[in-house]
Amino acid sequence: MTTTITFDFDASAFGALRLAPREFAREMRIAAAVQWYAQGIVSQGKAAELAEEIHGA
Repeated sequence: MTTTITFDFDASAFGALRLAPREFAREMRIAAAVQWYAQGIVSQGKAAELAEEIHGA
């Protein structure tokens, strides 16, 4: 089961980061997994699992 979350960003955000929207979304998911691990919210394994979902898609 998956859940979709939608964020609205100004188009200039993608240009500033030099990322396509899909790449931006992938980077956000990785950053969230790293942050949640750093805060102790998820285990290292769960963070890795989240990253795998990104790379496996």
